[in-house]
Amino acid sequence: MEGEVIDFIRLKLGYIVLDTSESFDLIGIDGLDSETFFYDFERHFDVNMTSFDFDRYFSGEDLFHSLLRNKFKYLGKQKHFSIKHLIEVVERSEWFDPV
Repeated sequence: MEGEVIDFIRLKLGYIVLDTSESFDLIGIDGLDSETFFYDFERHFDVNMTSFDFDRYFSGEDLFHSLLRNKFKYLGKQKHFSIKHLIEVVERSEWFDPV
């Protein structure tokens, strides 16, 4: 499964994963790009993403979401996950928040 997720990230985002423990933030996507990626991710891997709180991980395209994200960063409440976590999500077939 690990290879499939790594290939999917490379195909969809053009990012070459060298270490699965690295943060997904290093890829540098946000807004509509991240929404599209996770829509495709959910469909491709048949993963239930209903519990994924998108706004806790990414900002939207508008000013409100950008400000909201900055507020979470400032308060230390923005969440992060690793590429390894995405692999575990695929293995479980549903999103769960990282510990």
